Amino acid sequence: MSKSRAGLYCSEAAQREIEEARRREAEALRMLEAQQAAMQRNAMMQQQQGAYLAAQQQAAREEELRRRSMMAEAQRQAEASALREAAERAQAAQEAMAAELASMKQREQDLASGNVSASGLRQFSSPTSKTDVFDKGVYAWTASSLDDSLSDAAIIDALKKRLKYVHTTPSQALASCCQEPSLAANPDAYHDYGVDQSVLIAFAGQLLYNLSEGRAAQLLTNISGGLPIVPVPMFLSLFGQAGGGGGMAQLVKINPVLERHKRGEVERLSDRERKLLTSLREFLFEQHSRMKSMFERCDPDGSGYVSIEEFLKAMQRAGIAFGRGLDRQRDDTISTDEAANILAFFDKDKDGYLQYHEFMTMLQHTKNSVLSQVLTKHEA
Repeated sequence: MSKSRAGLYCSEAAQREIEEARRREAEALRMLEAQQAAMQRNAMMQQQQGAYLAAQQQAAREEELRRRSMMAEAQRQAEASALREAAERAQAAQEAMAAELASMKQREQDLASGNVSASGLRQFSSPTSKTDVFDKGVYAWTASSLDDSLSDAAIIDALKKRLKYVHTTPSQALASCCQEPSLAANPDAYHDYGVDQSVLIAFAGQLLYNLSEGRAAQLLTNISGGLPIVPVPMFLSLFGQAGGGGGMAQLVKINPVLERHKRGEVERLSDRERKLLTSLREFLFEQHSRMKSMFERCDPDGSGYVSIEEFLKAMQRAGIAFGRGLDRQRDDTISTDEAANILAFFDKDKDGYLQYHEFMTMLQHTKNSVLSQVLTKHEA
């Protein structure tokens, strides 16, 4: 009994161990399944998280692309707007320039046609440089050009010097080139006339200066502050002539001998100068025809008077060897002052000018009577 019970007890114990083993195995399987399920859940969660992150990244990329696209579009629109504005400005500038050119052309046409609506001034119809002033100047200068780079003041000064040299007032020169004789005596009567570029070019041309059309227009525009035309009184004022015809009182004499003679301070003639005076009479008769023409060219207004200094210079520039004509010994020792001193004795009024008819009448007398009149005049 006891062995049977002992065997039975062992058998039960073994059974319990087997069942325990099975239970532990089942528990291990359940734990393994739980772990596998957890791993699957983790893997799924990771997969979901990856998908979410990928979706977020894709969305971010798409947003960046959209932002960049919007910025590019905005930039293109800004550039297109800037180009349109630039094109509009250029078009406006072109239109303004075209309008200005059309206006300038219209003003030029107005001026050329004598239309006073553009400037309010009347125009001289036919200015010319071939005047009596020109005839005088050809014996003094050769034609030259006034450089466009010269200032307005320099151009005016150059013209003033030549007017002074030929003893011509600005109003006389303007009257000559505009072919309006009454302008010389009464320039104020021409206050409604204008000096345009054609007149200025002719004015300079008679003084043997070539002035370009563009420079003439620029000078007049600078003076008027608008159109290339100025009123006659304003133009004359540039040369220091405020009005009136001017005259001999405006002319300046340079030679010191002539200045002393005008004051009655010429010294007695030396024996040498008396001999030269005799030679002068003979020489002047030889050159009578040329002298008469020269005298007339130096006397454009027909007054019968010219300055002694200008007469001497004009004869020299015309090719008359004045010193040689006086000096029959041909020793080249006669000075300009000696020649001027002798001619000064023909100046009856001692004003620095020669009177042609009296001068030529004296030359027609005999040698002795010429010397007698000169000496009598000198000693008195």
